[in-house]
Amino acid sequence: MDECPHVEWERSAEARTRMNEWGLTRVSEIQGRFTRFAADVIAGADKRIIAWDEVLESHLPDDTVIMNWRHATA
Repeated sequence: MDECPHVEWERSAEARTRMNEWGLTRVSEIQGRFTRFAADVIAGADKRIIAWDEVLESHLPDDTVIMNWRHATA
């Protein structure tokens, strides 16, 4: 998901439909919704997620391992 330009979601009628269904107000919230879903599936397998630092912009489980690549202070 992190490689998908948000402009694609802004143009997508399907993305707008999903945003309405999920109660989202900003396109940028789609990635967070997906990340949370993935974290729940992974937790169901008694695992935890490892993610790039972009996911810091969404709500995550406390045991998420963050891999920083953008800058040292993230």
